[in-house]
Amino acid sequence: MTAKSSEYINLLPGFQAKSGALFEAYLNECSASKYDPNDLRIIAPEKPIELSSQTNMEISMHPNPADNETVITFTSQKEPFSLTVTDIAGRMMYEITGQPDNAGNLQEISLNTSLFPNGIYACLLKSGRHLKAEKLLVQH
Repeated sequence: MTAKSSEYINLLPGFQAKSGALFEAYLNECSASKYDPNDLRIIAPEKPIELSSQTNMEISMHPNPADNETVITFTSQKEPFSLTVTDIAGRMMYEITGQPDNAGNLQEISLNTSLFPNGIYACLLKSGRHLKAEKLLVQH
């Protein structure tokens, strides 16, 4: 795979590479970018995030593909949660945070997708150190 970007490439939660895969990034200076070879950094969370396949955290959307609206349903954990919907470029389209009443309760959020362009979106549910990601397709 070759990925090119004018400013950054964001690997979202859910990105996977097969065991033994090699990931390399080559940065070339160019007059059209904000690249500064003296300002390279790696951003990593202070505490590791656990993908929630080991937990009972679930998220689903219906309908999916969505036209004008989809209902996002998820199971709450004990910790406060955030639900973020991003487009394929990583731009935030929707975000909500909350505090669950009780762990294990089913939460429903109605999301208006009528203004979203056709495409694939990532729905990211974060609660404490756990993260669950699902794809949403918007098709008008």
